[in-house]
Amino acid sequence: MGAGPPDEGNVHSRVRMRDAVKYSEKDGEYADRIAKAMFVTLYAEWDERFRKMIATECGVAAKQIKSDLMGDVRLVRHWIVHNKSVVNKKRHDLKVLPWQFDAGELKITADRFAAFMVLVNQTEFAIG
Repeated sequence: MGAGPPDEGNVHSRVRMRDAVKYSEKDGEYADRIAKAMFVTLYAEWDERFRKMIATECGVAAKQIKSDLMGDVRLVRHWIVHNKSVVNKKRHDLKVLPWQFDAGELKITADRFAAFMVLVNQTEFAIG
């Protein structure tokens, strides 16, 4: 993988074809990484942009806008960013996301992400 035509040799990385196919499978490495990147980005957008927009519309401080789903996203983001995608033994239970897993490596499967998307479309916010 690189910039420009392959014969120019501007290589950024190399992946064996069999590994690229394996990583591209449903619930493979690429899907997991993309889902995790989306969780990290989504929480940043919530915390830095949308929460403030909702607060402005409601005439309250941003910290007063609450969402159990976004609280769960914050916890998942924490595991991804600060724990290198490891759910530790001291994990907090998720309030809204129906994900069940033990301490260990966090994998965001297609089913987990689909369940999350359903909840995004049903999200309610509270002022408190």
